[in-house]
Amino acid sequence: MKSKRKFSVFISSTYEDLKNERQALVGVALENNFIPVGMEQFHAAPTSQWNVITKMIDECDFYLLVIGGRYGMIDGETDISYTEKEYNYAKTKGLPVLVLIKDPSAIVENEKDTGDEKYDKMKKLDIFRERVKNDRNTVDFFTDINSLKYAASQSFGNAINYVDDNAGWVRYRDIVDVINEKLARKPAVTSGDISEYFKVEKETLTIENPVVGQDDVGNVPVESAFLLVYAANGNGQIMKTKVLGSPTQVSASGKQFMADNSKRESARWVEALDRLIGWGWVKAVGYKGVLFELTGTGYVKADWLKENMGIDTSKEPLDELKKFEC
Repeated sequence: MKSKRKFSVFISSTYEDLKNERQALVGVALENNFIPVGMEQFHAAPTSQWNVITKMIDECDFYLLVIGGRYGMIDGETDISYTEKEYNYAKTKGLPVLVLIKDPSAIVENEKDTGDEKYDKMKKLDIFRERVKNDRNTVDFFTDINSLKYAASQSFGNAINYVDDNAGWVRYRDIVDVINEKLARKPAVTSGDISEYFKVEKETLTIENPVVGQDDVGNVPVESAFLLVYAANGNGQIMKTKVLGSPTQVSASGKQFMADNSKRESARWVEALDRLIGWGWVKAVGYKGVLFELTGTGYVKADWLKENMGIDTSKEPLDELKKFEC
């Protein structure tokens, strides 16, 4: 089970001078079973940017700091850069910290800070760099993109060896595989509510009499069935989008299901999606919880529901729903 875990890593750095390096690190992270998280995932939210940053760091298993030739934008309240502020926060949270430092001899002039505060920032960067090097972190150095990729790959590989046993993410279907192995000599599992079998107690997942999904058409609410069937008939994707000031919208393969823009209608379809997630028929794709895709089981269940419920996907969802709501 441990080998199937994926680990999330928050990538922290100045941005403009390290765009290419950040892009390269995303690829290296994915190759090494890590889920990269960083400022690229920032989105509009009814809270301060710092609150968004700290929430993202809180949800990660590792923190990766990349230091180049710029100290970056300074926070007026603390008089330190936002990058250093992120680093300080990660250390207080006890996250494992990985550090990649660009050799100062390889930094060209246009990769350094500019403006009236240039020399002050250069001094702050020197102090920050030395502090990080002597702060009990895993530190590697690079001179270009290739050496960065090599150093990052080594850091990620070594980090997994000492990661906390409670860290990381496991796919639902991987848990089900383990469950099914244990139940190999028992009768096939029956229908039931997944929440009765998967419980979280004191942040530890416990499993009781597992079930992998609903096996009776009558047990699947029509809203969940429609989301699944229409998604399978299209691109296999379900989207949950939120615009400030408006209720959450749910769509499948570009098809709209909400009869109106009310909170009641929104709650109806969000709940329908949550059921599919809980049953393991769809899975989240990406970090924001906006895009979801059908799993292999989801496609099988979609075909089964379409046939047994007689859902006609040639019609628009709102029109087809009418015959189920009489």
